[in-house]
Amino acid sequence: MLPVITKGLYRDSLDSLREYIQNAIDAKAKKVEIQVSPDVVSVRDDGTGMTRAVAEKAIRLGMSEKDPNRDVGFRGIGVYSAFNVCNKLEIYTKPEKGVSSKLVFEFAKIRKLLKDEEER
Repeated sequence: MLPVITKGLYRDSLDSLREYIQNAIDAKAKKVEIQVSPDVVSVRDDGTGMTRAVAEKAIRLGMSEKDPNRDVGFRGIGVYSAFNVCNKLEIYTKPEKGVSSKLVFEFAKIRKLLKDEEER
């Protein structure tokens, strides 16, 4: 389901970058930095950050607690927008009060598992 959803929504790799910028906007970021190198694309912002509990909810596919009347994103797929674009996604986040968290998505491995399952 994940490849179908992400491939159908994001025809251009820049669309997935836009999703991460929208997440920064929803986090009330005043500054968003994008750095591009041959192997890494980095999006950094000064938004509010997520607690571990909020980060765990953010990884649920197709589920969002965002308010479509207030927030830019609300479909619950923004984290996965680069599924077909990159091999690995790392999210570092730290709430104003609390401990920082790191989420790692091994998209290349997940794509391979899905392909192997499809062939089986």
